[in-house]
Amino acid sequence: MRTVWLFFALAVIAVICAPAGAADFPQQWFRFGESIVEPEGADNLIALMERAKKAGYTHVLVDDVYIQTLRAMPQEYFDNIGRVRKAADEIGIVIIPNIFNVGYSWRVLWYDSNLAAGLPVKNAPFIVANGQALPDPAAIPEIVNGGFEAGEEGRIEAWQPEGNADLCVTADSVVKHSGLSSLKMTGFDALPREPREARGACQVSQNVAVEPFKYYRVTIWRKTQDLNAAASNLFIRSSDGKRHLCYTNLEVDPVDDLNDYVAADSDWTQLQLSFNTLETTGMTIGVGLEGARSGTVWWDDLKIEPAGLANVLRRPIKPFVVTSADGDTVYVEGRDFRYVADPLMGKAAMPDFLSYLPPGGSFDIWHQGPPIRLTENSSIKDGETL
Repeated sequence: MRTVWLFFALAVIAVICAPAGAADFPQQWFRFGESIVEPEGADNLIALMERAKKAGYTHVLVDDVYIQTLRAMPQEYFDNIGRVRKAADEIGIVIIPNIFNVGYSWRVLWYDSNLAAGLPVKNAPFIVANGQALPDPAAIPEIVNGGFEAGEEGRIEAWQPEGNADLCVTADSVVKHSGLSSLKMTGFDALPREPREARGACQVSQNVAVEPFKYYRVTIWRKTQDLNAAASNLFIRSSDGKRHLCYTNLEVDPVDDLNDYVAADSDWTQLQLSFNTLETTGMTIGVGLEGARSGTVWWDDLKIEPAGLANVLRRPIKPFVVTSADGDTVYVEGRDFRYVADPLMGKAAMPDFLSYLPPGGSFDIWHQGPPIRLTENSSIKDGETL
């Protein structure tokens, strides 16, 4: 049966890839996805246009990563563009620049990070002191035993093993970041091999009451030894299991977007992510591994704090409203408090392949956001809750 289906698939591919006559397609395009910021890139495009013209092609879609950020480019880039345009005219190929790439949004957000999509945060409490308001540090969900201290018979109190994780989870009173013990995961050979989608999963979790539409930062410490695993996760989902509240895997070292394997050996390292509770009033928070094969990982000191105004978006359809704690008084920006903006939003380091660009349109998981600064004649007083 496999042979029959494979033959059928190959036959379909052969039909799709069969060359069409020029009469059927008066325009025949090909795509060039390399940057021409370096002379070698321009040379490659010119050589490809010469080959393509002989094969009957008429147009080239130039999908250069820098086309949408022209104002940041050096003069050499425009010199290369001029050389490519001259060659295209001589060869007889029409250049179509890809100027609006949908999917990799940093090319648009590089100009204005406030164009990003955002999640609403509602009724987040801020405490006023010394002329500014900062997030109320006490306004956080209650995580029980975030330090992974051992309970009875060496179990980790308040954290429930998921699936068969009880076979690979223990408390460790020797290797720890702080406190009396840490959460240790090892002995992955004991985990069942089926079902396939759960293979190598070793995770613990607990249910936590939350308020809707709140924004938090989570930190946790991790240590690894001879670890072979596919992914390291701190997962957060609604308690009914219907919605993920965070889609960011924990950072790995080294970070590889194609293969996010956890470093085999690493000392205690603090990892972080941020999330929004959205509509839910209860969440499940868990930590662990996927695709665990061998070795050991330790977890310790999980903490949650308000994320404040990190990555706050400002544009007309994204209102920023400051009220009194009871909601009866709405304070006026510019009169009661200064204009609020996050100067670090969208300024995370760009990937190496975008080294020609200054930071812009690249967001980090979390950074210290700005306070709400009061004006000299503000009607907001110290000690108030906003």
